[in-house]
Amino acid sequence: MFAARDRYPSFLDELHELTGIRVPISSGALEIAFNATHFAELRARARALPSSTVLGENDVARIDAALVPVAGALCHPLDGAVDAGILLDALAAALAADERVIVMNADLQSITDPASSLPNVRLSTGATLAAPAVVVATGAWSGGTLGIPRHLPVRPVKGEVAVVPPGIAVRQVTFGAGGYLVPRDNGVLVGATSVDADFDAAPSEAGVAALREIMRSLLRVGPDPVRFIDHRAGLRPMTPDGYPILDRDPGAPALIYACGYSRNGVLISPFAADCVAAHVAGEQPPIDLSAFSLARFGG
Repeated sequence: MFAARDRYPSFLDELHELTGIRVPISSGALEIAFNATHFAELRARARALPSSTVLGENDVARIDAALVPVAGALCHPLDGAVDAGILLDALAAALAADERVIVMNADLQSITDPASSLPNVRLSTGATLAAPAVVVATGAWSGGTLGIPRHLPVRPVKGEVAVVPPGIAVRQVTFGAGGYLVPRDNGVLVGATSVDADFDAAPSEAGVAALREIMRSLLRVGPDPVRFIDHRAGLRPMTPDGYPILDRDPGAPALIYACGYSRNGVLISPFAADCVAAHVAGEQPPIDLSAFSLARFGG
């Protein structure tokens, strides 16, 4: 995870050079503790995190007066958050600017002849494509990809987020109470729920209630309900251990799996792209990927 985090600055610089789009990034994150027991756990963990700093309750209050009183916190200066919407816009612009890339807006129907040197990919448009490398990166739907030679243990887990309108001056990313706050130009992003809901990706009233509870646990807000100016839901591709699958199929080497990012898809994406690109090019990935192999699931 640290390697993925540390890849981000150069990745965003590359995107900016390609597209002219500067993706906003919020630098620094607070991980707060509400009681002495939790604070003691954070202090113990800080010994293995040389870049992180232990903050007392008064330190936290000085840093961000919008937060509720807490027992203390860890400050992680190298962590942070990006605006995923602008990041996607920049990635789309980078693809559009590369004449070597053809973007086909279609759903994957199936993969045939996966063990051959040129597997066939059938799309919802009826088109069939053959390629010497096929990257299976179908998100929460990866476990149901037709034609792959083995089961991928990836299931959908619904997550919901919302945006509080401007007026609450949260200064940096904050984790606690089972959720997080991210400052944005248009307000504060509040996240995130985690519910097994099969493939139901519709925003829900239960999600709104859970996000309001997270917000009230972290922020000094009055008794009146706070209006959300945006509320959306999506499906996380969860694996049993919460870590991604980044591996070449042992029996069908033309297939490369890049799925199951769980709650860390945005964080891992630049580094995972480096690893997948190395696989496609027949080169050694930048790190040992055995921890993310299919073999850990018996695959």
